[in-house]
Amino acid sequence: MKTAYKDIEAEHTVNEVLNILQLGRVVIIFRVLLIFSHFFSSSSHRVCSMYGVEPSYFFVIKSMMRSKPFQLVACAFGISIVIFGYAMRICERAVSHTDPTYGLANFQNTLWNVIVTMTTVGYGDYSPVTNFGRLVAFLICMWGVFIVSLMVVTLENFLQMNSAELRTYSVIERIQMKRELRNLAQRIIRQVIRMLIKTIKRKTLSISDAAELKRRIKDFKVLKREYRASLDESTSLGEQMRRQFEYLKDEIKDLIAQQRELKRVGTNLIEYVKAQELKDIQSKSSDS
Repeated sequence: MKTAYKDIEAEHTVNEVLNILQLGRVVIIFRVLLIFSHFFSSSSHRVCSMYGVEPSYFFVIKSMMRSKPFQLVACAFGISIVIFGYAMRICERAVSHTDPTYGLANFQNTLWNVIVTMTTVGYGDYSPVTNFGRLVAFLICMWGVFIVSLMVVTLENFLQMNSAELRTYSVIERIQMKRELRNLAQRIIRQVIRMLIKTIKRKTLSISDAAELKRRIKDFKVLKREYRASLDESTSLGEQMRRQFEYLKDEIKDLIAQQRELKRVGTNLIEYVKAQELKDIQSKSSDS
């Protein structure tokens, strides 16, 4: 395949095309790594069959995203840079044969081009000119959007609080609101006292002082409503915790009942085995 570049025709050799096609063997490496994961073991297959889940490679990837999201995204990003950089260098090697100063002939420049393309920055200092190179650049763009989306989702999940952290946050916020309410109430009382003193001395009331007092009273009412709303929210959280404890209590009762049933079955089985052994001994003694 020939490509025109600065009035120079660059031709791809058969070896270069085959090298590009051989990069597909990287998928085999990924499959082997997924197979050796504990999410793809025989016990995982049995658990998946119990719950009607297909133990596929996608299930393994989803499980790894939940257990080790940062490691998986970082490995995918780093490996993608190397693979796509190598593919870009192979595709643009035809131009470097005729123009040794071509930027993407250097492997470091191809890695830089892949990084800025995957992160959707696109400085434009290096760009492919061959048809194969542009096809690889298109694949890099699509894969980069996917990787960046995974990064955003992983970071969002990391910043989300669990139930204990949410309860702690709500308690700290209520304590801070209570302090602000106390301080605001103190400022309102002090301002009212100052206004009374000024009124007694001057026999008049300043409009600015009255407006400031009105604003602070309004802020106090708003903060008080927020504080009451946080108390209602904490009550709902307490109700949820109570229901969860009741559910756990029922689960423990069921487990205790199952344990007693298993104990009863085991006792009957032991008694049956002993009776059979006694019968065997009696039969042997009678035969003798």
